[in-house]
Amino acid sequence: MNNLAQDSKHVCLVGDFNARTGHLPDFFKPDAFLSQVSVHICDEFSYSETRVRSVVFEKLSIPLQRTVQDVTVYNFGNKFTEFCKNIDLYIVNSRLGSDKNIGAVTCRNRSTVDYVIASVNIFEVLQDFDIHYFCNLYSDVHKPVCLQFHVLIISLIAGMKPILRVSQT
Repeated sequence: MNNLAQDSKHVCLVGDFNARTGHLPDFFKPDAFLSQVSVHICDEFSYSETRVRSVVFEKLSIPLQRTVQDVTVYNFGNKFTEFCKNIDLYIVNSRLGSDKNIGAVTCRNRSTVDYVIASVNIFEVLQDFDIHYFCNLYSDVHKPVCLQFHVLIISLIAGMKPILRVSQT
């Protein structure tokens, strides 16, 4: 997973991660000392990813701190947020779309265990994020998590002009 996240600028994972994260941060926030250390001796990749995140989140008015209805933290929640921090993926829940600043529960109307985690570049093409109402037709206990992307697809076929399409899925 680490190799995938490092090799691609566009990573998006969706599913039941069975992790209750409460208000745990999913990012490293360098203080003044750590910023100076990372400029001189630490991995430039990590430092530059922090700067990219700051620019993209600010440009799109995405809050760094997540709002959550489920404040419970379990051991898997700690591991999950550490996983996100270590490979520069960010929890989309409560940061975007219809769920922005809400942090709706996703399971049994009391817990959040279903997440979308994404690289910072995915946030630029995510148009909406929502947690829909529970329906036992789709799941025994989980609410549907909905994403809407806005991407520009350029197709080049030998001997033809570029074909531009806007795709919303």
